[in-house]
Amino acid sequence: VIVCIDQRDTSFVEYVLARGLLYMDISADDAHFRRVETLAIPANAGAFLSLGFAPGLSNLMAARLIGSVEHASTLRLGLLFGINDQHGAAGVDWTLGAIFAGARDRPVAELDWGRPWGRRRMYGVGFADQFALARTHPGLSATTYIGFDSRIATAAAFAAASMFGDNSVVRRLVAAASHPIGLG
Repeated sequence: VIVCIDQRDTSFVEYVLARGLLYMDISADDAHFRRVETLAIPANAGAFLSLGFAPGLSNLMAARLIGSVEHASTLRLGLLFGINDQHGAAGVDWTLGAIFAGARDRPVAELDWGRPWGRRRMYGVGFADQFALARTHPGLSATTYIGFDSRIATAAAFAAASMFGDNSVVRRLVAAASHPIGLG
């Protein structure tokens, strides 16, 4: 069973596992992942978490890098989104929720993306990959930074988040404005 929905508890996961099925989750809710990680998994079933791009592929690449560097203590993950990419409304809303959550005390980093994007100002966002990596690699400090291929869109989104924090009305307005250009 492949799942990409936000869940409030583990009842569906437990239902799937009790029937000897594989539970595969491509969502990005770390709180949910932590709840699933506490479940007893029957021998005839399995649970696979973080199977998306970020988290998911980003975790695999990061784990490979951590394994090749002696005494890795800090990891910066960068996600550069194209504003003309197409994503569903739920994905855009989730990303904007992450941008607007905890906006006042977020870390900022300059990351070099090479040609043609160059150096970009990126903002720390609480994506699940950084938390899973910190749990599976004790002593590691991991932060996920995101930005958009448009410097103006990056500055505008994070300025709105900084000014309005968790204001759901402003967040919905930003989400509505982003759909025509395919923010993602």
